[in-house]
Amino acid sequence: MSTSRLRHHVGEAIANNSLWDPGMRVAIAVSGGLDSMCLLDLLQLTADWHGAALSVVTVDHGTGPHAVEAAALVQEHAERMELPCVRIDVSPDGTSEDAMRRARYAMLDVLNTDRIALAHHADDLAETVLLHLIRGAGTRGMGGMLWRRERYVRPLLTTRRSELEAWATHRGLRWSQDPTNAQPRFLRNRLRAEVMPLLETLRPGASAAIARSAGHAAADDAYLTTLADALEATDLAAAPLPVARRWVLGHLPVVTSAHVDAVMDAVRQGHGMVALPRSWVVLVTKGVPVATRRKRGGG
Repeated sequence: MSTSRLRHHVGEAIANNSLWDPGMRVAIAVSGGLDSMCLLDLLQLTADWHGAALSVVTVDHGTGPHAVEAAALVQEHAERMELPCVRIDVSPDGTSEDAMRRARYAMLDVLNTDRIALAHHADDLAETVLLHLIRGAGTRGMGGMLWRRERYVRPLLTTRRSELEAWATHRGLRWSQDPTNAQPRFLRNRLRAEVMPLLETLRPGASAAIARSAGHAAADDAYLTTLADALEATDLAAAPLPVARRWVLGHLPVVTSAHVDAVMDAVRQGHGMVALPRSWVVLVTKGVPVATRRKRGGG
C-alpha cells in the first residue's frame, strides 16, 4: 500500500468497523514507539473525516531512563499538535510483559474518555494468534485481537508494520526505540525476530494470511457467543460442545483451554471439582457448574 493511500485506508477502517461516531472523545494511547507515533499522526491527519475529539495518553512504566524519555517525546509531540496529553505513571507488580500490560490497562480502564485507540497492527495480530495457538487456545484465541473491544479500538489492525515504517519515513516522524523489544527473554520478541521472518521465507504473505484467518475465527467466535448467551447453566450437558465451551468461557473464571476441558468433563459426568488460578474453584453438581472463591489459608 502506498503512503498516499494509507491515511485513506485508516479512515475507511474507522468508518467500516464503526470504531466511533463523530464528536466522540478518543484518547490515543502513545508509547513513543514507531507504531503509536504513526497512529497519532494518522488520526490527527484524518480528524476531519472521522470527527473525533482527540487527546493523547502516555504511560511511564518506571522501567528506566528510556521510559522517561519516551513519555517526554510523546508530550512534546502532542503539544506541537495542540492536543491535550495525559501522562500516567504506573508501578507494575513485576517486570514481565504481562505485569506491565495489567498495570497499563488498569490505568487506561478508568480514563475519562469514550474510546481509547491502540496501535496494534496486522503483524501484532499474527504474532498474537501464534502465541495463543502454542498455548492451546480455541476459536476465541485464534481470533487474536478485535477491531473493537468495549472502549478499546484498533484502527491499524489491517495495516502492516512495513507500511507504518514507510509512513514514518515519508512523514519524517521521530520515535523512541524500546530496548526491551530486542530482549529474547520475551516470547513475543523471539516470535517477531525469528519465527515470523522464517514463515515469510517459507510462504510469502504468511503474516497477512494469519491475520485474515484471525478475522474469520473472530466472526465464528462472535456467532458461538450469541448461541451461548441463550443457554442456561442447566442446559450445558445437552448443548453442542462448541456452544457449551463458549458458555464456560463467558461465565466462569477459566484461564486456559485445559480449564474449559476439565469443567466440561465434570459437567458431562454430572459432578466434580476443578481448581482454577487466583483461588477460584468450580464445583459441578448434577451437571451444573458454579464458581466460588476459596478462603486464603483455609482448608
